[in-house]
Amino acid sequence: MFLLLIPLIASLLFLFSCIDEGHEDLQSVTDAALVEQPNAQASIKDGNKIASIRWEGNSVYSDEQLSEALDLKPGDFYNEELLNSRLYYNPGLDDLSSLYMDHGYLFFNISVKEIKVEPGVNELVFDIYEGEQVKTKNIIIKGNQSVSKEEILSQLVIKSGDWFNRADLIASQKAIAEMGYFDAKNVRINPIPHADEGTVDIEFVLTEINAKN
Repeated sequence: MFLLLIPLIASLLFLFSCIDEGHEDLQSVTDAALVEQPNAQASIKDGNKIASIRWEGNSVYSDEQLSEALDLKPGDFYNEELLNSRLYYNPGLDDLSSLYMDHGYLFFNISVKEIKVEPGVNELVFDIYEGEQVKTKNIIIKGNQSVSKEEILSQLVIKSGDWFNRADLIASQKAIAEMGYFDAKNVRINPIPHADEGTVDIEFVLTEINAKN
């Protein structure tokens, strides 16, 4: 039995750092959200078989909606890599966390427990913490010297006052990279949550290509 517990804010920071790293040119940066994960299908034969799936703690979405987003069913084989991609980030496709993270649920968390039914066959129990919806409060721009904040803000999909939306945040990161003024490999995002007031500040940290020190 193993337990997976990944705070989605932490996974956001990991996701954005992955989008930023190791790209040779702008096209590879802006297409990063569509790059497939390592082929999990090739290795699921080394994983386990799903006996049944059980959802706990969910109220915003039904068991049926969550199972559809997970896109795994009893009888399927899985491993940890495949399961994580279906839960947290499945490039080019929907994943379960997008149901919540694209509709304001920044503090959403999910833990997954395997209960052994027989050797190599497990029941999967998903325990969900939905949290409250969060709105974007302040959008902070750092690192711009010759490009105005107003010009940058005009390119963003995410707006102050909107519900937090992960897809819009990734699209905004891509839009900044495509402006041509900043190092496209280093458009960094820091979410700064304010749980007590149900808001989050979004900080973009940029590096101008021809900035004078």
